[in-house]
Order: sequence, then C-alpha cells, then structure tokens
Amino acid sequence: GEIGTKLGMNATNNGYLGFDHVRIPREHMLMKNAQVLEDGTYVKSPSDKLTYGTMMFVRVVILHDMAGYLSKATTIAIRYSAVRRQSEMKPGEPEPQIMDYLTQQYKLFPNLATCFALRFNANWLWNMYNNVTSELEEGDLDRLPELHALACCLKAVCTSDTANGVETCRLSCGGHGYMTCSSMPLTYGLVTAACTYEGENTVLLLQTARFLMKAWQ
Repeated sequence: GEIGTKLGMNATNNGYLGFDHVRIPREHMLMKNAQVLEDGTYVKSPSDKLTYGTMMFVRVVILHDMAGYLSKATTIAIRYSAVRRQSEMKPGEPEPQIMDYLTQQYKLFPNLATCFALRFNANWLWNMYNNVTSELEEGDLDRLPELHALACCLKAVCTSDTANGVETCRLSCGGHGYMTCSSMPLTYGLVTAACTYEGENTVLLLQTARFLMKAWQ
C-alpha cells in the first residue's frame, strides 16, 4: 500500500509491504560483502562499515543537494528583497528596497555565505569518498571509519542548517513566501525531509560523538 501524501517528495512512492511464509532463494540475496555459502555457512563482511557503503554515498550526495536547495532559496529571497519596496522613510521619497533594512541583511547574508560553505564541504567530501572507495577496492579499510564519521556529521549539520536557512529565507519574503508559487514551501519540504532520511540527525550526531570519543581515547 501507499502511505499517502507527505510534506514533500510526493513524486516518490513510499509504501508498505508484508510477507508471510516467503522463502528468498540464495541466488537472489545481496552478497557483495557478507555471504551465505551453499552449505548455509554465513561469512561475515570484512568490515561492519562496508554495509554502510551505499548509505554513505547517498549522504555525500545529500550535501550537494542541500547546497543547491539553499542556493535556490537564498537566490529567490535576495531577488525578492531587491524588488520589494516598503515603508516610506521620508515623505515624498521612494520606498526603500527591503534589502536596505539591516534586519533583512541579517537574515539573508549569513545564508548566502552558508551556500558557499556547503558547496565547498560537499566537493571536499565527494573527493574523499572517491579516494576511500578506491582504497577499499585495494583492501585498505583504514580511512573507512573516518569517512563514516564525517559523512554522519556533515549530513546532520548541513541538512539542519539548510532547513533553518530555507525557513529563514521563506520568512524574509513575507506573505509571498507562504505561497506555493514562491517555491519556498516545496523547497522547505524537500530539505526538512533530509533531516530524517538516510539516518535521523540525532542518531548521526551520536555516532559522530562516539567516533570522537574513540579518537580522543
């Protein structure tokens, strides 16, 4: 069954499926890392972290997505702030652009800077992921725990910061940001979903903390 509409990503089907007395043939099992031999013997993966390989890839991609979404929201808000004029400060003079108000700048400029920070982080982590993946193919697992910890940390921080940033940009557009035609509600739905999929952020931050404690010890 289909679970129904969501805050965002409604083009993606999310459903439920139940099995009762179903046997999965051995040749249909996913055995890239761990394996089940024909005699039923279970062969453990060389590293527990290898099972997180695909999830780590998606977390790296999420960073690029967040940089794009925040850039989109910030661009919309800044362009709106340059066009929108409000409150006649001096009689007879044109109303100023709302971008001229310091409160508007305090909302938008930090998010503009964050767009660059997210993009730099995303590119850096993508390069690290590719390097570590190449090392894994040669049997070198030394940097896998560090990649896992960084992917956990940056996924949690970037999605949280982006969700807050998009909401700030939406609010900076006043009532127009509440309208779906602004694209702000849709964008917020997409980024806030990322705070929970591919690892809920609280859990990921706890995994990061555990890695840091091990490193400190």
